[in-house]
Amino acid sequence: MIDARVDQTLNFLYSKYPQTTDLRDKSVGMLVMPLVTKAGFGLGGSYGRGALRVNNATVDYYSAAAGTIGLQIGAQQYSHVLFFMTTE
Repeated sequence: MIDARVDQTLNFLYSKYPQTTDLRDKSVGMLVMPLVTKAGFGLGGSYGRGALRVNNATVDYYSAAAGTIGLQIGAQQYSHVLFFMTTE
């Protein structure tokens, strides 16, 4: 299920922003988080799951979580793609 969402996210990214294919071609890997949900009302947090792709193949799965406190109200969802340009 995550891999299908990763594929959809990358297809959308490349069709909407074609110049990102240059980054893809130069990168050694990509961490793709197809859906990160963030919400808060005084206290807040975010959570998302994704996959690490190397040579267009999933090599591992990751999750990201964060908590916040302070003046905040609302919710949002977004996708995140992180291109790794070096093996380090």
